[in-house]
Amino acid sequence: MNDDLPNLLTPEQLSKRLTVTAATLGNWRARGTGPKWIRMEGQIRYNPKHVIQWLDAESESF
Repeated sequence: MNDDLPNLLTPEQLSKRLTVTAATLGNWRARGTGPKWIRMEGQIRYNPKHVIQWLDAESESF
């Protein structure tokens, strides 16, 4: 595996890190809010870099 590739997170992994439910992440995806996500072979994945960017942008909006 290429070391330059990010370790992508599953919705379950990300939900634990953000202390929200996987269903909340699903709702965010459906509404077009929340961190960017990708679908790989039918599976949802999150790039940690995009999650951090989203968190930074969210904290600036308060």
